[in-house]
Amino acid sequence: MMSVLLRKMMLRAPLSLSGRPRNCKMMMNTDDIIRVLVVDGGGDEATTGRLHQTLSTGTGIIIAGEVVSGEEALAAARHLSPDVIVMLADSGMPGMDSIQTTRAITREGLSARVVIITENIAEDLVSAIKAGAAGLFSPGADSEELLSIIYRIRQWSPYTLSVQSSCG
Repeated sequence: MMSVLLRKMMLRAPLSLSGRPRNCKMMMNTDDIIRVLVVDGGGDEATTGRLHQTLSTGTGIIIAGEVVSGEEALAAARHLSPDVIVMLADSGMPGMDSIQTTRAITREGLSARVVIITENIAEDLVSAIKAGAAGLFSPGADSEELLSIIYRIRQWSPYTLSVQSSCG
């Protein structure tokens, strides 16, 4: 499994080998809850279902909202102030695509960090970096890896990139 992690700042809290913050089960005050916005334009139901199952098993993760378009994602990011936005990029989102939405979120200076789930990591990598994405993830990769990325992204600077692929 290819795993590339780039960061410009040191971690603010120690991580276990899984990438979860140490003692994360004990960190349950409101500052430790990770609010996730899911953006799904109505794509593959299996991927969407697996994403919801993965997020529901994460310690301290709540789904703050779910939207189906880039425009709705931008409005929800302004209103809900999520910590992380997970976008299913291959779902054929109406309106703005995942890269355009990420660029708009970054341009507005919103604090949410974007993780893009895409089959086209190699094709989307440069565009995602330029747009300000914090992570790219393959829908076929391990669920624990997605949780690990979300925990890491929450702790790192906004200038973090995390790439996970299930390929070689």
